[in-house]
Amino acid sequence: MFDRSVRLTNYSNRNDKVLGVSNAKRLGTSPRAGRVGLPVNPDSKAVNVDCSSYFLTKNPAQSMFNGTFNHSWHIGDPVFALDLALTLEGEIDRHALPTRQAGPEGLVLKPGQRPAFQQAWDSDSPARARRAIAPGE
Repeated sequence: MFDRSVRLTNYSNRNDKVLGVSNAKRLGTSPRAGRVGLPVNPDSKAVNVDCSSYFLTKNPAQSMFNGTFNHSWHIGDPVFALDLALTLEGEIDRHALPTRQAGPEGLVLKPGQRPAFQQAWDSDSPARARRAIAPGE
């Protein structure tokens, strides 16, 4: 898989009961990365984003989800959606996304906002634009 990918983002939630049942079904021989995160030394292309703490702030009565809240809380969640969008866009390094912070065991999902001036990052310089229309050039 790593031969075919540029980078891999794994979102984990230690509170996911569905993946906990899956771990039990597998007799604990191979824990699910979606529940416990990536192994200690993952491939350099991979990064784990622990959603466990953020999940604990979610009220199921005020959330959109399909099926089991514990397993699908992220569907319709604006913080998760922004993190996923910024990840797919790839304009910001995965360790610097405003929806993530460094925790003791790696990256942690947190509320954040798109950078205020991100839309203008690829714009021409105002000085360059003025020079382009300067008379006599």
